Amino acid sequence: MQGDPILAVRRFWRRAAPKFGLPAELDEATVRASSPRAIVVMVRAGEKRMIARWPPGSLLRVDSEAVRAARLQLFVGETGLGPRVLFWEQGALELDGQPVVVSEAVEGRKPDRDWFRDNLRQAAAMLARLHRDADLGEALENQGRGDPRADCLAMARAARADLEARLDRLAGQDWPPEAAALLPRLAGHLAWFGAQIQPQRAAFSGVRVGPVHGDVNDSNWLIDGANRAWLIDWDGLRLEDPALDVGMLLHWYVPPALWPVFALAYAEGGEFRPDPEALLARARLRYPLHALHLGLYGLEALRAGQFTLAEVLAFVEPFLSDLDRLRGGRFGV
Repeated sequence: MQGDPILAVRRFWRRAAPKFGLPAELDEATVRASSPRAIVVMVRAGEKRMIARWPPGSLLRVDSEAVRAARLQLFVGETGLGPRVLFWEQGALELDGQPVVVSEAVEGRKPDRDWFRDNLRQAAAMLARLHRDADLGEALENQGRGDPRADCLAMARAARADLEARLDRLAGQDWPPEAAALLPRLAGHLAWFGAQIQPQRAAFSGVRVGPVHGDVNDSNWLIDGANRAWLIDWDGLRLEDPALDVGMLLHWYVPPALWPVFALAYAEGGEFRPDPEALLARARLRYPLHALHLGLYGLEALRAGQFTLAEVLAFVEPFLSDLDRLRGGRFGV
């Protein structure tokens, strides 16, 4: 990016915003977050507060994946599940030519476990709307983010095969002793949970994939002053087994006694009414496979120099503890 990010976004705003009926001058611009994935700036024009988000890049190459993600953000905003997108535009010179997405700012708080327990039906209805959105599914297919013809059994088997291949690659490398000790633990859990797919095939086979957020941890939810929930950070959106989102949410935030309540609320409404028992059976397997993915991701990040050894050990251990508990039949919080 060229120079000061605040100055850059103000220049961009003067050029782009009037085309969309917004004031040319900003009253306020503040960097909210900066990472390798995106720079996020809170902006204000009059009484309107907005978020401008764009990926760091190079003038030599516009990030095509970021362009596709910007278009997807429009679809997400139209569902009402995420903040509404006001416009998106190429950033030209001042922002390295990368696509800038401008959306409404939602002032809210991160939910705690009590919120998920007390608003379980709202959370279930939100995920059900996401997973059954045909227009969003078509947009994901057009971008190559999944095959709508694949059923959930194929997705579970593909997830297992990908984990096995990644583990094999990691096992053939030299590691510090503390990191090397993680590999047999991950391998043991992968062998055990992977073997559970076949006995549960009736819960997976023939079930359609749908749009899946892919990271429904509490940091990606916002609860506004009217207790309305919003999802943010849609970078992992793709066509997958909806039980992937459901398994994360239930395991992290919902007591097992309330899982049937969630599943019944999730199944209500719409032409497609999923089998609640099959949904929970798949959730009990897709979350462990996701936890294994995160464990391998930590080691891959260590190998790439993105994490220190101490950071990786702190990141991976909670997921291994989860997997120990899940193998023992202890589900949820």
